[in-house]
Parts: sequence; structure tokens; C-alpha cells
Amino acid sequence: MAVSLAYGPGQPKISAPLMTLNQTDHALELLAEAPLLADPLRADPVEDGAKLLLIECGAGELAVRFSDRFGEVYQQNSLYPEHLQALALGQPQANFGDVGDSVEPLKSVPNPKAPKKSVHFLLGDVPRAWPLPSSSTTATNEPRNGETEQGFIHFPPESFDAVLFRLSKGTAQLDAALRESFHLLKPNGQLWVAGHNQEGIKSFAKRGEALFGNINVARIKHSCRLLGFIKTATQAKADFAEQVAAEDDYFSFRSLECPLPDGKVLQYLTKPGIFSYRSTDPGTSLLIRYLPALRDKSVLDLCSGSGVISLAALALGAQSVLAVDANAIAVACAKLNFQAFPSQARAICSQLVDQVEESFDIVIANPPFHQGHQTDYSLPKKVIAAIASKLNPGGTAWLVANQFLDYPMVAREHFATCETVCREKGYRVFRLSRDPLINS
Repeated sequence: MAVSLAYGPGQPKISAPLMTLNQTDHALELLAEAPLLADPLRADPVEDGAKLLLIECGAGELAVRFSDRFGEVYQQNSLYPEHLQALALGQPQANFGDVGDSVEPLKSVPNPKAPKKSVHFLLGDVPRAWPLPSSSTTATNEPRNGETEQGFIHFPPESFDAVLFRLSKGTAQLDAALRESFHLLKPNGQLWVAGHNQEGIKSFAKRGEALFGNINVARIKHSCRLLGFIKTATQAKADFAEQVAAEDDYFSFRSLECPLPDGKVLQYLTKPGIFSYRSTDPGTSLLIRYLPALRDKSVLDLCSGSGVISLAALALGAQSVLAVDANAIAVACAKLNFQAFPSQARAICSQLVDQVEESFDIVIANPPFHQGHQTDYSLPKKVIAAIASKLNPGGTAWLVANQFLDYPMVAREHFATCETVCREKGYRVFRLSRDPLINS
């Protein structure tokens, strides 16, 4: 899904959306200092149609900042909240929808400070070069120029003069972004990457140098590094790209299994970029084991990931299931898993329940406890409030979480009962209800 916005001149201040108060993303600040297309002999990059791609680079500020240097700018985000904030920078009319859905127009408030150049905001997975020159698949059968299929964003190879990448969590996603950036760059194109030392920027530097055959450590500040690479050859150095593809094909779905309470085994699809894609999360398995009777119930699966808990709910007789996640990669995967249940199961992108209108008999959740690389202790309160707002009278919520998170304390504000149903292997399963617990 591509979103095109027409912008006007201006350079908004770099900020760090989705972060806690007084916390600044120094890696994004370094990316803002990247000397893009700093060639005095080059013609006007705007006039000659230069293109910039930003991968996981926050809520649109960098796209706006660099739009006066490029004829066209594309920004990809996999997180729905950041995508929405990026859209909010735009003016006349912004079009967006859920991953894979038809796009409907929404009204927006004019922004006189936005740039005039063409900027496109994309919600989905790491942008992919397709077809590669060595591919036997013809281009006529594949989406191109930022179009999506199953959450994947496609561009022709050698489409971009520069790529910016904010180092993200997950080695498979990092390697995919590095490999695809090489294929997406034109000859002599630039890749600029920034990240914190604790996020693995030093090891990324070694992999990037192995692939491109060169490296420029342009800035070191606040324990962050800004790295630059130039595509000086048509083929990647050594065999890094092929080696990564053989070890862990980022764009391929793989099948996992999860036991159900009745002894049957549930099979589902997942992929890199989604929580616990190598094996079923122990907390997920534990929650499924203790799910209540669901026959003829409407179920909300909050922070749903690949949709495995939703599939378990359907197997246990749920009448309908809505899977909700902020990660567009996970939502696209859940939709793939739900193809056998077109009238019973849906999946949408939302920051908790912001985009959810209806209420439910049962809410189930395996919420994250990280915001990026940091533990976010404010999440339990947000999750509990979201659950309470969407639970039907007489309904119950079932939640699994790490033992160190104090859900019972924050649940008191919204629920009469927060019962620990199970405690096992560092996890707790909670049953939440507005009705007081009656001891027999």
C-alpha cells in the first residue's frame, strides 16, 4: 500500500515519537546529518529525479527534511502508529488503509510547513527488489514501484540514489534490509545506517563492509554511529547475500506447530520480522492451554502476532475472532493464516484498540513488554485499559505475561478480579473479570 502526499516547504524538528518523555532517538538525529548526494558536480537531484528510500526511520520527519533534495521520497514503516504519525505530516488529502485492504480517503488538516515534493508513505515489510536480474520470474506478474502483496513492498532493482535505514531489532530483518538496500541502489548509490552500540551497529558495520566492499564511519555521538556505504560494483562482495538467503530467507513463510488443549496440533504460518518466528512462544502455548470455553463467543486477540492464538480460539469453537497488532508484518501474516476462515476471522493494524469499534465476549492477549530495545513498564497499564474498554458485560479476559510484570496491581483500576490461573517457566496466565471471584 502506497500513500502519496503533496508537501510544501519546511523542515520540522526531528523528534522521537512512541518514546517516553524526555527520551531522544540519537540514531535518527545522526541520520538527519547524513551528507546525502553531496557531490558538487552533480546536477540538481530534484530536477534529475533522484529517489530516496527510508527504512524504519520513525514518523516521517526525515522524509520531510530530505524531500527538498530529491525528486521523490519513499518511507517504509512496519509499525502502524509511526505510519499514522507520518501521514499526519501531510496536507491536502491522505489515503491509507489496513494492509491488503482497499484504500479509502480520509480528511486531513492542511499543514503549511510540509514540503512540496512528492513523498510516499508505505506500510509493510522491508522493501524488496523484484525481480532481481537473475530471477526467472517476469516482472509483469509481480507488483512494482511500492505496491504490496501479502505485506511485501516491491520496487525494481536499482531504483534509488540513496537509502536511509534506522537499525531495528532482529538480525534477520537487519540482514534483509542490508541485502535489499544493495539491490535497490543504483550504481554509486549511497546507503546510510545509524544505530546505538547496544543495538548491534558495530557488528552491522562488519556485515555492511563485507557486502559493499567499503565503509565510512561518518559520525560517532551519544554511543551511536552513522555508517555510510557506496555501491561501487554491480555484484555484492563475497557471497554475503546468497549466504544470508540460504541460512534464513527473510521473505519466506515457514510453518510451525502448537498443541491445543484437546491434544490436537495446530499448524500455522509465520516469518522473520514477527515475534517468535523460529518456534512457538512458550507464553503463547501456555495461554492456549488455559483458554476457557469459547463456543459461540466473540473473541478479541490483542497483540496477536501471526494469529496463532486466534486460530486456537477458532479451533475451540469461537464464533468470530478479530486479531489486532501494531506490526503490519504480523497482520499480513495473520490474514494469510485466516484464509480458511473468511467469514469468522479478521486481522487489522491498530495501536492496541484505537481502530477497534466493537466489543467482545472474550479478550485474549500476549502483550509485548519492550518498546524497541527497552523494557516499557507503562505497557501493562495501557493493555489493561484497552482490554477493559472492549469487554462485553459479563465477559472475561485471559492474558499471559512475564512474572516480573505486575498486572494484578494495574488491573485493580478496571477489574474486580485478577486471578492467577497458572504460573510456569517464568510466565503467569491471568483471568480478568469485572465480577468478584466467588470462592466455593
